[in-house]
Amino acid sequence: MDYLKENPAQDLDHGNDFTLQNISLEKLQDVIDWLFSRRNESGTKRVSDSRKLGTFSKILQNKEALRQFRDGASLETASVLTDEPDEILSKSINCAHANIKTANSVYMDAKDCDEGDIKLLESIRIYASAIRNGIQQKLDQLDD
Repeated sequence: MDYLKENPAQDLDHGNDFTLQNISLEKLQDVIDWLFSRRNESGTKRVSDSRKLGTFSKILQNKEALRQFRDGASLETASVLTDEPDEILSKSINCAHANIKTANSVYMDAKDCDEGDIKLLESIRIYASAIRNGIQQKLDQLDD
């Protein structure tokens, strides 16, 4: 983990060895505090769940996200400055596509369809349309 290294540029001279000699004790203390100390006003840990360690790691690798997290921004707020939103969007769209494709292949054989299914599909359509329009708008702005 480059964040813990006293001088990450030393890797050029000494390879990628991660030793206790090149760890910044101040940065190690920060990580320990963020993972185990209770710092938020609500008394919860800054990194409240082990499932969020990937997000935390991305924050540590991004200077602006790290600055905001250090200044008190939540994990979720700071993660917006990383590539996390792009990954979440891509994975979510791909997962939704796979699930809709599966539903499309079995709906004719389903026996318990009802109005709730129609309402849910309409909601999915609205969300999909909003996401599509938002992405198209971003792409159009890039073309200008």
